[in-house]
Amino acid sequence: MNTVKRPNRDTLNKALDIYRDAMRPFIVRSLKRVQGKSLEDAIYDSLPPRQAAEFDERLETSDADVEALIDIGHFPYLVSRNWRREVFGPQFVSDMTVQDMLRIITKSRNIVSHPEMDDLEPEYTFTRLSHIAEVLDKINAPEEKRAVEEIRDALFATEQPTEPPQETQPEPAPAPAPTPTPDKGNLKPWREVIPPNLELTQGTFEEAELAADLQQVYDGTASATSYGNPVSFFNQTYLTSGIRTLLVNALKRLGGKGGHPVIQMKTGFGGGKTHSLIALYHLVNSVNELANVPAEQTRTETRGILKDAEWNGSISPRVAVLSGTWLSPTDTSVTEKGDALNTLWGAMAYQL
Repeated sequence: MNTVKRPNRDTLNKALDIYRDAMRPFIVRSLKRVQGKSLEDAIYDSLPPRQAAEFDERLETSDADVEALIDIGHFPYLVSRNWRREVFGPQFVSDMTVQDMLRIITKSRNIVSHPEMDDLEPEYTFTRLSHIAEVLDKINAPEEKRAVEEIRDALFATEQPTEPPQETQPEPAPAPAPTPTPDKGNLKPWREVIPPNLELTQGTFEEAELAADLQQVYDGTASATSYGNPVSFFNQTYLTSGIRTLLVNALKRLGGKGGHPVIQMKTGFGGGKTHSLIALYHLVNSVNELANVPAEQTRTETRGILKDAEWNGSISPRVAVLSGTWLSPTDTSVTEKGDALNTLWGAMAYQL
């Protein structure tokens, strides 16, 4: 009987073993920071019901230690459900893309475990191996990362193509006369027309600063001043017609000049929803400061928005921020006075 060869699948499976063995101790070390819970309870409480029941059963019947009972399929839940408890968020510098990669890698493990007759596509395999290497880099596992990169590069090493047999070809038709290209004149390089930020040219750019986070802006913990500082934010933000419409509408509503009470924002992923909300947050909280900044463009744009919104400046709104990626559906938040916040309305009322 012929054995089906699946080199891509076998390589990905080998990398998943390396990934699992490196992630397990990292997960354990991180979960031990969860206050008021044992390691076993922290794992059990983070898993969905079916996985939690299976983990509990294995915990009772197996002689293996807790670390060995953690499965690749547990990783996304353990990380996402302990993100805001100062467990994994700081580990990944609040890089939410890590959670996406953990889910993607888990799905690839399920595919590898149930192979079809054909091997995995090369592009799919290469991408998943790269995801694994990137996560290993983020958990500070350089040896494991290097091992995955080596098996990936060995699998996809460039091979010299063989020369195809020579065939008699008909005489090619004469090529058409070349179309004259227009004279571009003294066209400047793009980097002179639109100079990049210093972070890019100096090599100090941090990937985590690219991702806007409304909760961090509200908490005052945003690492990038371009997001956390209202003046810096507006100085570096191009006010699209959509953002401007949102700001004018909100100020009209707050000032009793009309405006819609509810605004539904519809954009694709990366379409600027969070950026628009941060703009609204900063404008409402720092409207007078933004209307009198030294930067002429920001000052002019802000005053134009205030004029269109008929804003008289006599109102000092209070703002509540409810970020779904930070609020837990199961954990109760506790205020400084010891009051429990069990609902969205409770969290909103407390902030206001």
